[in-house]
Amino acid sequence: MELVSFCPLRGAATAWILEGRIELRASVRATFALAEGVLEEADEPEDPMPRDAAWLSDPGDSRTLFRTASEVRAIQAGAIVRIHGGALHDEAAFSVIGRGARIDSKLPNIRPRLFLFERADLPARELEVSAHDLAIDSERKTAAVVWRAFGETGIDQPASRIVLVMEQGSERLTFDEVRARTRDLRDDLVAQRAVVARREPLARLGPTSTRAPVSPSPSVEDTVSLAGDELDHPTLPFSVPKIAPRAPAPVAPPVLSPVMPAPKEQRPSRSIGQILADGARAIHSPRVPAPTPPPDDAPANVHVGPTLDLIFVAEDAAAKLRKQRAWKPLLGVARSTNDDRDANKSGSRERRDIALAVQRGTSIAPSDVRTVLRDSVEEGIIVPKTVLVRGVLELRLEPVASLKALLATAALHQPDTPAIGDAMGRAEAWLGSPWIDAAPEGALVEKARLLESLRASLKPPGPSQIEAAAERAVVAQRAFATKPLLGDTMVLASVRQDASNGGEAASMRVYLPESALQSFPLVPRFPARILGDVMAPLEEDVACAFVVLAVARELDL
Repeated sequence: MELVSFCPLRGAATAWILEGRIELRASVRATFALAEGVLEEADEPEDPMPRDAAWLSDPGDSRTLFRTASEVRAIQAGAIVRIHGGALHDEAAFSVIGRGARIDSKLPNIRPRLFLFERADLPARELEVSAHDLAIDSERKTAAVVWRAFGETGIDQPASRIVLVMEQGSERLTFDEVRARTRDLRDDLVAQRAVVARREPLARLGPTSTRAPVSPSPSVEDTVSLAGDELDHPTLPFSVPKIAPRAPAPVAPPVLSPVMPAPKEQRPSRSIGQILADGARAIHSPRVPAPTPPPDDAPANVHVGPTLDLIFVAEDAAAKLRKQRAWKPLLGVARSTNDDRDANKSGSRERRDIALAVQRGTSIAPSDVRTVLRDSVEEGIIVPKTVLVRGVLELRLEPVASLKALLATAALHQPDTPAIGDAMGRAEAWLGSPWIDAAPEGALVEKARLLESLRASLKPPGPSQIEAAAERAVVAQRAFATKPLLGDTMVLASVRQDASNGGEAASMRVYLPESALQSFPLVPRFPARILGDVMAPLEEDVACAFVVLAVARELDL
């Protein structure tokens, strides 16, 4: 599928297409500069940042981009964004209130349109595009608007085409006009191949080919400045813009290194007698056949399977493996390959042994762990065994923090239906109750009730986007459910078997040391290989306990 972009904002609008056999998703981003001369001195912000929305700010980066809001949203520590009039639309006025300064501006009167031309014998379709995000760069005084579109398609033909048109004011193009102008591309139009993504696990997303250089992240100099109510770009999307293209940056001359290479070792010259002796020895010595080069079609030594990233290793993991007869052969191979004493002192050998055990060890399914517990009984006593489990590791979110994040995210959409308002009111009343610390699991009931009202009142993909945004906020805080067990604070997680591989979708409780979260990625779930001890159950609702010793994340590179 081909993506053709007609945009009056040269270098300031980008788009990506995620196309499959069933659904099609598109995202369009346009960047513009805020108006000059609108800074006003102010001692304090008009409204303080709400305490419940503290997770929206990032003091470490004053240019962090955040989504738009109908209420107050934070763009940096001590700064807020307010959208006047509620919804994000064309010419929507907004203000940025920061430390000692205020910026008042409004969105440009531009909007994108996406046309889907699947085949010549089929009529064209227009995808419904809605404004979704407003990103503010408080340091460079720029703003970016993101529009999103969703549609359905069942055809994957090379001749299909997605056309992006950025219209201004009252401009309106028909299907025939767009189709006619896509047949003959001009030099100032950008044409690129759309990203084709299949529904496969961990599929790569990226452009397959590019006809012309496209800047995915335009700089501030390439954007169109906003001056009052007018934009400095042509009135028609196909005319030549007023902004002249920038001259290419001069190529810097290569810098010569002042360090001279080390002189070669001086060898003494051979005498005439040595030369004659070497020649006679070469004549009478038997000839050694030259090694046969490998054929061109010989298979290369390429690693097959997922790549492992060892993200956590417990301090006593290697010591526990050496005490078990089943793991000794793998650890012995690792020590015989490199007998480095310095590596043993620094602990790198211990980590190397665990990596080899995770890579070459035989893994079992989560449903088979309970059988290992039965086999670990010796003379009536449970002796913990270390096993390797492969599946999808999912961390359990802290219930109260998850409910607060969902309330803050749902409030940004200004729900008008009584069902959503009642569900939010019940959740807020429960958060203010005195028994919240005694029974935090009650937050799961209120969260499920609020999600059910969102799915019943909002059209897809609205509820899923709200839930995903709330989940990202909780993961960014690393607010996961914990319990005091085995003399330490353990993070509650679960491992489920991937049902797509033909196995049963079984799940198993997992206990992680709280110190392991420091090296974990900011994702709540990912495929992994987990090395741990199978122990007796530590809670009432589980059949056995699986205490993690090492975690290796699986990556498809």
